[in-house]
Amino acid sequence: MVSLIQYSRQEIENFDKVLRKLLTEQFGGKYVLAKILENLDIDQKLALYDTYKTKHPENAAEFRSIMILFEDLFNVDSKDLSRIFMEIPTEILSMAFCHLGEDKINRLYEILPKGMKSIVAQGIDFGKKKYSKSDINKAQQYIIEFSKNLETDGFINTILTTDSSKKDK
Repeated sequence: MVSLIQYSRQEIENFDKVLRKLLTEQFGGKYVLAKILENLDIDQKLALYDTYKTKHPENAAEFRSIMILFEDLFNVDSKDLSRIFMEIPTEILSMAFCHLGEDKINRLYEILPKGMKSIVAQGIDFGKKKYSKSDINKAQQYIIEFSKNLETDGFINTILTTDSSKKDK
């Protein structure tokens, strides 16, 4: 075994960085983390991200880049957004949107056919009084999972982009 006493602190820190990078690459790194994050609900993801951002602000953007949130779906083009939302049941759409801002609701309304739009609008109005935060999170997570499947199958473009203009929550 090599004695670390003969090396400077800087050399040991450099070795540590190289070793951590190699281990991360060998064992999946951010891809493993992405799989773990898939199993967390939205509140857990945000809490984890806020904690990470506080402790490691220099790596927060990279951490955020592997975490898909419902808001990220609005970064895709209208054609892909239409493809996502047109295949989701109206009850789930109503649940997912009932506590979102008017801008996102209006973006949804722009792509829905008239009949579906009125059903979803009624569901959103009704849902503001009926659905719990847990119900809303489950509906949003359902839509995220559905979107990831469309992305994986090549039906829509990539949801998360790596450009620096991406909004930080």
